[in-house]
Amino acid sequence: VAMGTKARKWHQGVPNKMEMQRGKQQMPTVQNMKDQYYILWVRSPKIKQWKPINIVSGTEASKSLKDFTDNDLGKAVGANALAEGQIVRALGMNIYGQKEEVTKQAISMHPDLKYAKELQFGYKEIKNNTEFNEKPVEIMEHVNISLIPPEEELKNVLDKAGEAVNSTATSVAKVGDNIKGFLS
Repeated sequence: VAMGTKARKWHQGVPNKMEMQRGKQQMPTVQNMKDQYYILWVRSPKIKQWKPINIVSGTEASKSLKDFTDNDLGKAVGANALAEGQIVRALGMNIYGQKEEVTKQAISMHPDLKYAKELQFGYKEIKNNTEFNEKPVEIMEHVNISLIPPEEELKNVLDKAGEAVNSTATSVAKVGDNIKGFLS
């Protein structure tokens, strides 16, 4: 027996469960090298430990916005902040639109989240797809994860105006039904 050699799966005569789990884990890969991908994360606001839940492809609009912001003209105009905001908004509205399903998936993947009263979502952009496929562990680290704001903060004035129009139309329809019932 060589002195000083260390077994990874054992620590001081006790099995190292974290290392065993890491060995069993299958690391994700991305298929299309030209697409822009984001890793979605979830956490409890109290514990604040990020847990990965999915990898999603960016939409065509976000890809074109990203391409525009990468050039010098886009940076000079300040389009990079606008594009980043639109990407965050698109990711957030997609998550909040399917919140029940996403929450169920997150809890099934990470059972300790079932005790959390609310969940926060975050994202991390995969900047180099080839590098991610070769060494996903480095990109899957729990650093540089951006928080997706709550649903109320993501809605802009146009969304709120659209909701007001819809609620007004519903109210008018109810009033019309009540008048019909009264007159008959």
